[in-house]
Parts: sequence; C-alpha cells; structure tokens
Amino acid sequence: MKSFVVCVAIFSFVVAVTSLTIITPIVRVINENCNDDPVPNSLNCSSVGTYDCGHCTCNVGFAGQRCECTASVQASSEVSCRKEFAQRLCSERGVCSCGVCECFQRTNPEEVISGQYCECDNYSCGRHNGLLCNGHGRCECGRCLCQQDATGAHCEIPRVRINTLF
Repeated sequence: MKSFVVCVAIFSFVVAVTSLTIITPIVRVINENCNDDPVPNSLNCSSVGTYDCGHCTCNVGFAGQRCECTASVQASSEVSCRKEFAQRLCSERGVCSCGVCECFQRTNPEEVISGQYCECDNYSCGRHNGLLCNGHGRCECGRCLCQQDATGAHCEIPRVRINTLF
C-alpha cells in the first residue's frame, strides 16, 4: 500500500483600505510528494505569481486563486459581493473573486446556484406530492413558476379550463 504525507499550511495577509482592514486567510495544501519545480510568473497565475504543485503564490500587489486581481480590487471586493452590508459574502454559496461572486457547483448538475450574490437556485422551492413544484412548474430563485395547467405556491392547484361555444 502506497502512502504519502499531506501538510496544510495556513498563511494570511492583511490589506488595508482607508479605515477598513481585511484579514484574509489563505489555506494551501502542500503535497510533499509533488515533484514539480515552482514556475515563476506562470501563465497559470496570470503571469504575476509562482505556480507550485497546483497552487499560485501571488507577487506583491496581486491576489486571487490565479492572481487575477490587484490587491486593492480584492480588498474592496467584499463590498461588491454582498447584497447588503450585513449579509454573508456571496450568500455563503460561492466565493468572491475580484468583486464578482462565483457560485459553487452542486454535485447534481441539474441543481444550479445563480444570481449576482449566489442568492438563487433552482432546487429549493416547495414540493407537493414529493415533486418540486408538483411537477407542473420550474423553480427559479425560491419560487415556483407554474406551467399554464397549474397555479398555487407549489403549482399544486390545477387550472380549470372552461370551454365556451361562442
């Protein structure tokens, strides 16, 4: 049986923007069996960081998983990734990168998290008879949008068509 050692190193950096100070922890998994040589100014790190064993270490003034942000943009990005000041960053359903929320992907590819702040999804609507939107609608941002043949909060009420002969 082959074994290997994985170490976790936790770093942090502090970015000051006017009177606001943000401390961002960086967790980097270091695989001691990685035999790759570090690549300075790698394209994988937007040419402003060193690529080492699948991770970027950004040069001073740059941040992000792939060093795609300037540190000042990254520091102000938290403001852009919250719908309101007191709300969670990207609704705790995504990561903030350069002021834009990148929503997490679910294990089920049919289930999608979306929205500017990752506040929406297509799977958390109410169920009726065990079916999302009673099988007569689609879920958008927590609301069932019913097909023409149904109505109600969960598309549980059939619409009755009245035929007239006029």
